[in-house]
Order: sequence, then structure tokens, then C-alpha cells
Amino acid sequence: MPQATTTFLQLCRQVARDSGVISGVKPSTTVGQTDQLLQLVEWVKDAWVTIQSDQLWPWMRTEFSEVTIANTASYTAAGWGLTDHSDWVTDLESVTMYLTATGVSDEGFLQAIPYATYRKRYLMGTQTAGRPVEYAISPTGVFYVGPKPDAVYTIRGEYFKTPQVFSADADAPTGLPEEFVKVITYRALLQFGEYDEAGPAMAAAEKNYRDIMGRMYRKMLPALAMGGRPLA
Repeated sequence: MPQATTTFLQLCRQVARDSGVISGVKPSTTVGQTDQLLQLVEWVKDAWVTIQSDQLWPWMRTEFSEVTIANTASYTAAGWGLTDHSDWVTDLESVTMYLTATGVSDEGFLQAIPYATYRKRYLMGTQTAGRPVEYAISPTGVFYVGPKPDAVYTIRGEYFKTPQVFSADADAPTGLPEEFVKVITYRALLQFGEYDEAGPAMAAAEKNYRDIMGRMYRKMLPALAMGGRPLA
């Protein structure tokens, strides 16, 4: 699917136009606004964060490749330099490992286990370093391998990124397909409507938002992931 190229500034102008209460081509920029235009800019920014946080969207997934330290079992996202990390992907066969000195010819899968099982198996009593065969994620998001590594290994997998926050006029919604870009304006209009209920476009904003979110659910999520979560 073609990725969205509509910019933060263009989205703000669409919301202003569709609101029916702001005249002219406004705002001229997303930076340094005040009063109503500042609120509009913040609503568009918040709308995009809300949409990204609604589901584990496929565009929020990204890959990582990091190395272990001998005799060290636990690793944080920050320690691995993953500054945009939100959560680990723990799907079946989603994490692999190989002895770094040997290379990818040594690569195999690590088995995910519950953290409670990991604690009993690897954090109690005397432990001997070896080749890791399992991993677990702690309640605080720490990535554990077991047994603790006896050498330097390369771990490869995926994680979910933190939501993108618009900050400049030219920012575009990273990863969002262009066909769904108006979901941002519809969501922002809902917030606009809470502030100014007289806007003529507000009555349709909620229906349009739910319709486009429904299409996103159907086209971009596995069937079992749709669930019954509210759209707003």
C-alpha cells in the first residue's frame, strides 16, 4: 500500500476547512500558534497518537539485531539502544539467535516462555552459562535469555515502536497507508466538536471515523486481533 505523504500542516488545514468555523487557508504553520489554531494543531497531533495507540498496527513493528554479553542474562531496550521501543513482539518463532563469531549459518529460534517459568528455571540457585535456548519478557519489559550466555550471541527479532509525534510542518504519518490518512482528520474533528459543537461537519465526523477505522481493522489486522475494542 502506498504510504501517506500528506503532511502535518496539510492535515491541520483540512481539519480547519472541514470544521466550517475557520475561514481562509489556515494555519500558515504548525509552529507558534495561539488560541483556536493552537488547539487545532494539538488536536491533530493528539489524533495521530491516539490512532497509533489503538491497536498493534503492522506499521508499528520494526526489526532489531543486538548482541549479548557473556554471563549477562537480562537486557533492556534502552541498553540495546532501541530509543523508540514500546513493546517486544513475541509471536511464535519471532526471535532468533546465533553465535556472533560463527555468523548466520548458526542461526536458530529462541523459544518464548512465561517469565514465571523463566524465574524458576534460570534465576534460582546456581546457574551455569551456556548457549541460550529460551527467552522471557519480565513484567517491566526486560528481555531475559536462558541460560545466561557463555559467549557473545546476536539476537534478532521485532518490537513495536512508540507512537510518532508530529513536530514539524512537513512531518507525514509514518507507515500509515495514504488511503486511510483522513482517519486523522476525522479523529481531530471529533475533538474539535467537543470544543465547538456548532461546527457543521461534526455530526458526520464520528460516523466517518468509525467507518474508516473499521476498514483499517479489516484490511490491516489479523481476523482474531479485531476483538471488540471501542473505536474511540
